[in-house]
Amino acid sequence: MHVVALTTTGAAKHRILLEGLQSPIVVVEEAAEVLEAHILTSLTSHCQQLILIVMQITSWQKILILQGYKIDQVIILTTYSGQLFLIRLLQKKHSILKDMKITVIDNYQGEESDIILPSLVRSNKTGNIGFLKTENRICVALSRAKYGLYIMGNMDNLCTSSNLWTKIKKTLVDQDSYGGCAMICRSLKPCGHYCTNKCHSYDRKHLELKCREPCNKLCNDNHPCTKKCFMECGKCTTSMIKKLPCGHQHSLPCFVDILKYPCEEMVESVIAECGHTIVKKCCHPKPNCKYKNLDRLSCGHACEQNCHKNKDPEHEKYKCLKQKINELPDFLSCAERKMIHEAMSSLQQVLELRAIGANV
Repeated sequence: MHVVALTTTGAAKHRILLEGLQSPIVVVEEAAEVLEAHILTSLTSHCQQLILIVMQITSWQKILILQGYKIDQVIILTTYSGQLFLIRLLQKKHSILKDMKITVIDNYQGEESDIILPSLVRSNKTGNIGFLKTENRICVALSRAKYGLYIMGNMDNLCTSSNLWTKIKKTLVDQDSYGGCAMICRSLKPCGHYCTNKCHSYDRKHLELKCREPCNKLCNDNHPCTKKCFMECGKCTTSMIKKLPCGHQHSLPCFVDILKYPCEEMVESVIAECGHTIVKKCCHPKPNCKYKNLDRLSCGHACEQNCHKNKDPEHEKYKCLKQKINELPDFLSCAERKMIHEAMSSLQQVLELRAIGANV
């Protein structure tokens, strides 16, 4: 017999090789630490037996918590103090079980919890079960649970040394509770999906367990929700062609309100005040004219702003920062002053002609 050892990642990577080996038995160590999907990926069509090795108590703790139970709903009862300390050491390796309560049976009289995990460690060839024969201890261990009781132990060993445990086993078998129910729940949940979890005694109305099926709700435009059932649907982000009040069409998320969406389509528009035609975004109600202003100021200079017929058209608030044409230094002669005035007048005419597109 040959044994091939590898990780689940390696098994997935070398699946073709594993199929060729045709191994009939697959053993998974620390199975509670491995996702179900990774285990399934490691199995081949030749697998006849799957063996999952787990640390029993801590594995049950994690399974219960991962199924939606809360830390304060589950408690472990041990039969010996040494066992208590050992389980606490194991508990430190799993952060999800950090705050779960663990105590010995003798210290739990008069208390109760939603789910109880009594760990009965006595298992030997001689059938010696110690004080697990004591009826009051058995009563405490088995009567503290409100909804779920999962007994960990060697029932055959207990029955060999105690008639009471024999009666307990018979009761469990008659109730189809011995070994635990492995059937799928399949109950119809309030959301409309059927429960795919294993049979669970807690939350039978499915008010707290999270449904991970695809959401079956539709938005007002009949788009299906893309999230899981337990998640909030939120706004529908499905893209669709919408016609805006202005007449333009855009591809927008479903939730966008067309009455509030600013259309950014570029359109031509005539400004009423000046008569110029410009290109602007459709959503801009009062755009500024970008044409060059050709108006002559009272000082003789041209306005340097763009067209602004809709704002201060008479230049009453406009401040020209250029030096006035008639303000020339006193030391210039009359001939020099005349020459400068003529030159500036000619230059001004050239600038005006160029501004309106004339060839000079």
